[in-house]
Formats: sequence, structure tokens, C-alpha cells
Amino acid sequence: MVNHLQSYGIEKEDLQFDTLSVEGIKKSSLNQKLQHADRLRHNQAKAVKQAIRKSTYPVIVVGDFNAIPLSYVYWKIKFGLRDCFLDSSIGKLGNTYTSKGVGIRIDYTLCSRDLHPIECKVDQQAQYSDHYPMITTIGW
Repeated sequence: MVNHLQSYGIEKEDLQFDTLSVEGIKKSSLNQKLQHADRLRHNQAKAVKQAIRKSTYPVIVVGDFNAIPLSYVYWKIKFGLRDCFLDSSIGKLGNTYTSKGVGIRIDYTLCSRDLHPIECKVDQQAQYSDHYPMITTIGW
């Protein structure tokens, strides 16, 4: 199951505020984009989880969740599944998104509990986009 959940779509202009007051930030395009993308991603995560539950076969879920491992979206989809990176890559950095000097993991490979993550690594040499590819080996 391949997924690409809603991005924030933040542009440089969104980071410029008329005023740094709480009200000014609440009315900003940045705040509007954050709220809109969060609502969409929450609904998308629920739909992905529903598809996982309906499957009568073991599942492998991959994709750009546009969410960090501490997020609602990640935990909603991951619940009951294995995070292949966490299960097989102890001690390694998992930065998959590298744009604008930010290094965070927002791309994932998850699998059913009866599958076995053997290796999951981030190829930080590949520079095809603002995301590094993940290479995952899963056993039965």
C-alpha cells in the first residue's frame, strides 16, 4: 500500500508575518495552511488505517506521511504494525527529508506483525529530490 499524505505546501511568503502577535499569526497564511493540511492528513490517516484493517493479507505500508514519528498521523497508521526502520536500524539516523537544512523522518515502511523487517536504510547519497529513498528488506 503506497501513500503520499497531504503536504503543508509552505512557501517563503508564508513565513512573513504582518505582526508577530498571537492574533497576527492566527490570521496568517502559514497558520491556515498548517490547519488545512493537518485536517486532510488526519482524514487520510483514517482512510489508510481502514484499508489496513480490511486486508485479509499481511500488509506493507510505505510512503511519505508528511508527519514525524511523534504525530497523530504516524501513530494512527502504525498502530498494530511494525516500523521497519525502528525494528532493523538501531543506532542509525533516519532522516528522509532534507529540504532547507531540516533533517527529519517523514517517510516510512511499515509492515504487519507476522512479517519480519530485516533491514531498512536511508540512502543519503541519492539526491533525486528533497527526500532520500528508503531501502527495505522484509522477510516472511
